This record gives sequence, C-alpha cells and structure tokens, in this order.
Amino acid sequence: MQHSRKKLDLTGQRFGKLTVLEPAENVGARTAWRCRCDCGKETTVITQRLRDGRQTSCGCDKEHAGKPPCEIARASLTYIDGTCVEMIRTRPVRNNNTSGVTGVEWSARKGRWRATICFKGKRRYLGSYEKFEDAVRARKRAEEEVFEPFLDACAGEIPQSELRPIEEVCPPIARDYSEQRLDLTGQRFGMLTALEPAEDIGSMTAWKCRCDCGKELVVETAHLRSGQTSCGCKTNWTFVDGTFIELLRSKTIRKNNTSGVTGVCWLSRINKWEASICFKGERHYLGCYQNFEDAVAARKMAEEQYHDSFVREFDAASEQKARASG
Repeated sequence: MQHSRKKLDLTGQRFGKLTVLEPAENVGARTAWRCRCDCGKETTVITQRLRDGRQTSCGCDKEHAGKPPCEIARASLTYIDGTCVEMIRTRPVRNNNTSGVTGVEWSARKGRWRATICFKGKRRYLGSYEKFEDAVRARKRAEEEVFEPFLDACAGEIPQSELRPIEEVCPPIARDYSEQRLDLTGQRFGMLTALEPAEDIGSMTAWKCRCDCGKELVVETAHLRSGQTSCGCKTNWTFVDGTFIELLRSKTIRKNNTSGVTGVCWLSRINKWEASICFKGERHYLGCYQNFEDAVAARKMAEEQYHDSFVREFDAASEQKARASG
C-alpha cells in the first residue's frame, strides 16, 4: 500500500552545532540534509538523527570522545533553566504521540481532548475540550505566549527580564471533574439499559440500569463501556460468525483507544488518520485521511454497512424465530 508523505522542510533550522542548508540525496530509504557545523565543516545527516538529538555536530566534539552517543548529543544542546532551546525551536512530535500534536491527548475517562504544555521543568494544564481543534488551538496559543518570547530572548531580541513567568502566562485552570458526564440515558449495553445517573462509586461515575430480566442495578460507566452486558443472569455473549452481537450493539470504546472513536487512529509515520473496521474476524482498511473528521465519517459509514445492518438482520431473525416457536 502506497502512502504519500510530505517532506519536512528543515532548511535554516539549527540542531546543536548543525545548521541545515538544503536537502541531500537520501541515505537508503531515509531522507537526509546537508548541514554546516559551527566549526565550518559540512556533513550529511538523516532527518531522524537531527530531530531526536542523536547528532548535533559533524563529530568535532573531541572532548567527548569515548562517551555514549546520547551523552554527546545532550552536551551539544543548549539548556536554559532545564529547557532545551533546540527542542523548542524545532518542536518535534515524539514517536509515541497519538494525536499528531504535541501536548494534546485524548482522555478516554472524560471523553475529552486534554491540552498541556511543558516549560522549564513545569507542566501546565491548558484545559479539556470536546473538539480536537479547540485543544490544538489552546496548545498553539500557549506556544506563542511561552515559547516564542523565550526564543526571542535567546536570540537577544528582547531582554530576559521581560519574560513573564509561566504561572502568569498560563494561569492555573481548575479541573472540573464533574464536567461533561457522558449521557448514557436510554442507551443499551447488551441486556442492560441505562436509566439515570447514580451516585458515584468512589471517583468513578455510575449509572442505574435495568437488565432485560427485570433486575435493576448500579454499574460503573467504565464497566458498561468496556463490555458489561447483564446483571449476571446471562454470562455468555451471543457469538455469530465470529462476531459478538452485544459488542456491536453497545459500540464500546476500549480503554487503550486514544482518538475517542473506535477504528480511528493517528499514524505518526505518515501524519494521517487511519480508519478501519473489524467484522466477522476480518479487519477492513478504510483509508488514510488528513482530517480527523473524514476518518470518523468513513468509520461511521462502514459501521452502518457492516455492523448496524448485521445487528438488524440478527434481531429480525431472532424475532421471527421467537414468533414461530411461540
């Protein structure tokens, strides 16, 4: 499967003692750049080694001979009050980032996007948001107010004394843990129907539910969404052609999901959102998309085509069988 990938433009950026001059011929399958070291020597370095800090000079750091590469790389970087100037200038996205934007992550527990920023050893909470775009906007605004003045001061464009403390730039935001409680009223989870919110169980939200057998009980939200489908009167799920009917009906989101939508994930390797769907033991690829909304739309369309129609057919067949036997 071929994926188009936009090449990063690192021209003019600095990585330790290296200044990127222009693109160079690829090294194998990896993109590379022609760089000039502060000592005057030019060298070719692959993108990954520049961005992860493993190479920050042409190798002229003789005083570090015999030391581990990571220690040499760190010694070549500029740190001010615990902050790496090169990292703030280039702002690379880490390999384990799942949203595609540094400082923005999906909180499955709250069902919201969370934004944060780290500066001079302090991590500031920037709020949680229903929309991914709002969380990204909060992060970008914080970068402009925190990182940009810091870089200007490092370049000597403004005095260090004019820098505002991060507590002033990003004042504390109270975490409202009661906000945006998921409304499950009327939703079915297998044999359970959510009736109304119940008193929290410790720090976990809970719902009063009625089982199809008539019994009422209180169930934690996480248990409903992760697969509890009865009061205990039915221990086995309905398994048809390699597919759990209850799981399709409840549309639960797994705890390890980071996008908030089942079947949609961020591929940092190609900087796109991938959509897929599993049905009858097979995984169907639905494409890669620049926009999160397009990937979600593709997933929802596939759910209607595969899951919803399958559940309707199963329910119709079950109802017909019940009438015939009754």
